Amino acid sequence: MGTQGKQPATSAQVVHESETQRQFIRLKMPAHAEMDGVRYTAKDLSSGGMAISGFEKLPRKSSRHDVKLILPFFDFALDIDLTAEVVHTDKKENIAGFRFVDVNANQLSILNHVLSAFISGDIISGDSILNVVARENFVKVRKHGNENEDTAAKSFKKYALYSLFVLLTFGLSFYIANNILNRLIVVQSAQAYVSANIVSVKSATSGLFQSAITQSTGSVKKGQVLGNIVTPTATQNGISLQNAIPVVSPCNCFIQSIDANNNAYVTEGTALLNLIPQEADITVTAIIPMEEANRVKIGTKAKVRISASAKEIAGKVASVTTQRNPDINGQPLQSVVTITPEKPLTADDINHPAFVEFFL
Repeated sequence: MGTQGKQPATSAQVVHESETQRQFIRLKMPAHAEMDGVRYTAKDLSSGGMAISGFEKLPRKSSRHDVKLILPFFDFALDIDLTAEVVHTDKKENIAGFRFVDVNANQLSILNHVLSAFISGDIISGDSILNVVARENFVKVRKHGNENEDTAAKSFKKYALYSLFVLLTFGLSFYIANNILNRLIVVQSAQAYVSANIVSVKSATSGLFQSAITQSTGSVKKGQVLGNIVTPTATQNGISLQNAIPVVSPCNCFIQSIDANNNAYVTEGTALLNLIPQEADITVTAIIPMEEANRVKIGTKAKVRISASAKEIAGKVASVTTQRNPDINGQPLQSVVTITPEKPLTADDINHPAFVEFFL
């Protein structure tokens, strides 16, 4: 084969067809096909198929045939055993088109090598064909030398990411489910405060209030004089006569506030002091929306957190009433819930804001 010169690679030797017609370039090169014991001339050839002419009777479309492809060269001929399927026939030209099926790696490599050499005009020798057959035609993926060393770390990272994803998904699902459950069985009130029955001591008349206690006084006894309301009555010999009306405590009480300053003039009905009876029940008052009022019943369990002392106590609903909200225009209705704590609160807790949860 080595004595043949280069074959001219002319445009007449290569036939191009659209991609919808065929996916391989067909070459007009000397080749024969032997089928059913009869040798035919290959009109054109590609690595994907060929066209054969000279049939006495065209083969049936879609039929498969064992074909020996014969490629003649100067000093040798190359035979390739293939399986071909009829894809189209032309009765006018007496031509049948075939596509190669079940082509193995060696057959495909030899076909590609021969066709590429024919296009470029290179001489094909027997040695070059043997080299194509001998070499490994489809390269395997290389493995890095430290691949096994990294396997444990990669696996750990992979499963760690999977575990993190599962945990995040579970956590988010739990958070959503918990919120939905809380909405169904828990009613919350952020507007609440510690309250008690407060006794307001008022001035019985107009006059000068002279206090008998100080701001540091914590408690008083029932009947104890808290101060006097001094009023002028007459003037005698240039001396102003005064009448002192005592202000006394109505109970054994804690002093919540002293509202009138010492020696200040007050009018009748002015609040002088606010007292909390020592035996008074200290409760928690909470405001909830009207739409939640029908869910909160007397006896419903509640949890109270007092903001100032961070104290947390349990309690039960003692009453649920409805009133107008004076702080909002139009005074819409709101529900006022009284909670009795299971453990007694102290006077220091009174009027401190609280957060309440009702468990339905």
